[in-house]
Amino acid sequence: MYDFLKFIDSPDIREYNKETQFTPAEWAVLIGRSFTRSMEEKIAALQYLADHYTAGEFIEESVYEYCCGRGELQSFRDVVIETIGLWKEALTVRFETENVVFETYFCEQDGDQGKYEYFSSYEKAWEYLLKKKKHYLDDEKIKYVKTFARINRIKLDHAEGHDGEEYLFDNEMRMVQIYIDSDRAYAGREPFDTVDQWSCHVSLPFKKGDIVKVDFPWEEIHYGVFSCDWKRPERPEHINMWVSLDIYSEEDKDFDYTDDIPYYDWVLGFSYCTDEELPKDEQVLKLIRAVRKGEMDFYTLLHKFGRNELEDLLKWV
Repeated sequence: MYDFLKFIDSPDIREYNKETQFTPAEWAVLIGRSFTRSMEEKIAALQYLADHYTAGEFIEESVYEYCCGRGELQSFRDVVIETIGLWKEALTVRFETENVVFETYFCEQDGDQGKYEYFSSYEKAWEYLLKKKKHYLDDEKIKYVKTFARINRIKLDHAEGHDGEEYLFDNEMRMVQIYIDSDRAYAGREPFDTVDQWSCHVSLPFKKGDIVKVDFPWEEIHYGVFSCDWKRPERPEHINMWVSLDIYSEEDKDFDYTDDIPYYDWVLGFSYCTDEELPKDEQVLKLIRAVRKGEMDFYTLLHKFGRNELEDLLKWV
């Protein structure tokens, strides 16, 4: 049996769903949305689904489109097949150099912003990124610092439309995501959503009030409080893969919530955060947790916040 579970990035969500019977369509979405598996692995897994299941067996009703849906394609299985083709094409054209420039970006996941460098070929851009990564691996002080990188294939003399392809790399320098050139992909035909743009319902182990860590390769690790009871919506058009998290900014002294900021509240990046690993500047999340779980009255938190006495309140949770 093909190991599809490895495409669920969160170890906690993966363990919780190890007995879940996902439909082939749902597996295709989870494969497409993985940020911890290489593009080669994702293409191979999607090809397995296309080869082993008919259009009817995909059970298209179990997934929901982001924007364009299937377009003019006949089935969700066709979406899977076309996604494979577009990703393979993007991998091929990265070596074409006519009228394009290759832009690189390398940065620490939780560090300062990097800078852009430009090259005449994908090979030269890739060689540069490997040298940047080697610099980290060769230095004992920073060898364990997580990094990410990307290469943008930018079309020159192109004032309108999509700039080109984008290739993203994780801490191990594996290509884990491709953003296609929509001008090339949909030339002469109706646009459709590739599998990574669809949604499916995933059962989550988190309960209201749990503190979670959110970790994606190219976003700073952040923390929040799970804010609701998660369950499958009754109507398929309400299926989504994100949830607002309660957050607190120590710098701004401000309670807030995430609001579908890219990757900041996508559930597949959530994992449990223990009190021991919760950073010092995130300790107020313990108070939010107590309120969400009904262990503290909301007004108590509000009262202490107004008096600037949250530190004293933390001694009691």
